[in-house]
Amino acid sequence: MQPPTIPVQGGIEAALAALLVLRPGELSRNRHFRLHATREGSRARARASALRGLARQLAGAHGPARALVIEEGSEEGVLELAPGAPEAAAMGGVSGSELIATEPKPRGATLRFTLPRVAARRVIHVSSIELAILRVALFEAGVRLLPAALVARAEDQTRIAELLAQARRLRGEAS
Repeated sequence: MQPPTIPVQGGIEAALAALLVLRPGELSRNRHFRLHATREGSRARARASALRGLARQLAGAHGPARALVIEEGSEEGVLELAPGAPEAAAMGGVSGSELIATEPKPRGATLRFTLPRVAARRVIHVSSIELAILRVALFEAGVRLLPAALVARAEDQTRIAELLAQARRLRGEAS
C-alpha cells in the first residue's frame, strides 16, 4: 500500500527537508503524523538526515574535512528515444522525430571529501536547493572557514526563508 500524498504546488519535499534540517523541533512526528506518512515526507526525512549528517561532518564533528572538492553541475537537457521508437534506432541513425527532450537535470553539486580521523571518504550529490539548505545550515552552525562554494549567499537565505514559510503552511494543513 502506497502512503497517501498531500497535493501541494511543487517543492513539498524541499520545503519539508529545509524545515527538518534547519528547524527540526517544529515538525514533530507525533503531532504531524499525516505529513510524515506521505511519500514526500518520507523522502524529505531521508534527504534531511543526509544533509544534517553532511553539515555535522563539514562542521568538524569527526575532525576537519580534508581534500574537499565541490563539483557544481550545470543544467542540461537530455535527449531520449520516444516511447515506441524501434530499439534498432538506438544502435544507429535516429531521426529527429524519434527523439524527445526530457526535463533538465536539476542543478546541483557533488561534494567529495575525506575525514582522516575516522578513515572515511564521502561522496554525495545534492540538488541546488539542498546545496542552499546546506549552506544556510553551516552558516547557522557558525562554521566560518569554508570554501566559497559552501558560503551562504543572500539568495540562499531568501530561498530558504520562502521554503520554511511554505513548510509551515503545510504543517498547519496537515495537523
